[in-house]
Amino acid sequence: MRGVSERIRDAVLSGKRIVLITFHLKEKGERDLEGAVHEILGRNGREDLAGPVHAAIRELVQNAAKANLKRIVFQDLGLDPANPEQYERGMQYFRDSLVESRIAEYQDRLRAENIYTRIVIQPHPNALLFSVENRFPLYPSEEARIREKFATSASIDNLYDYYMEFSDHIEGAGMGIAMIEILLRQVGLDSRAFTIHYDPVTSHTIGRFVIPLNDEFKTNRQRFDDLAKEKELPPEELRNSIQKGSLSLPVVEATPAQA
Repeated sequence: MRGVSERIRDAVLSGKRIVLITFHLKEKGERDLEGAVHEILGRNGREDLAGPVHAAIRELVQNAAKANLKRIVFQDLGLDPANPEQYERGMQYFRDSLVESRIAEYQDRLRAENIYTRIVIQPHPNALLFSVENRFPLYPSEEARIREKFATSASIDNLYDYYMEFSDHIEGAGMGIAMIEILLRQVGLDSRAFTIHYDPVTSHTIGRFVIPLNDEFKTNRQRFDDLAKEKELPPEELRNSIQKGSLSLPVVEATPAQA
């Protein structure tokens, strides 16, 4: 049976979508992921972006894995995450008790309940799309915090400045979001190339960023802005309509195959 690295190489050569499923990313999974990033970027003449792109995906995978684990913790504690007080109580337990070394202990439980993280590398004629998905919608507190991190990182040019200004009141996930946004911007990508959103069709939360290969490709945020202008809706109303499924952004088509 061919190894994952060979199947990844074949998928890149034939222009197919690459899908990696993980419950807890271990050393071999790390190597497969890094190999996939190098293969697809090298094939499309953007090998120079391999380091930053790999770092960004790893951060999204870690955030997704922790988000999945939080669902188990809240369930076990019998807490309602929609209740701000109970959410904070659960997060305090999560921060105090579930250090990185203990996360692997939950792998069998994650497998048994099919709580996975999915990594998708998706070629498009005009761009490369990288996304990391988990199986749950964002909690209200999480969505608010993510929007805050996007807003605060938008005006800062490097991670050192961000850390110095916000280190007293940032969580790991918030720092990760800022890191990705700033890192991608520093290698010349439009800040709108990175999004985190809830997909009402799959019920997945998706962290996605795009590497344009030419000027014809529009990012999710650019399509969102275009749709807002077309429908003459304020951003929050349009966002609510998309989340409810009554409106949708134009879909970026890709080859529906996987490694």
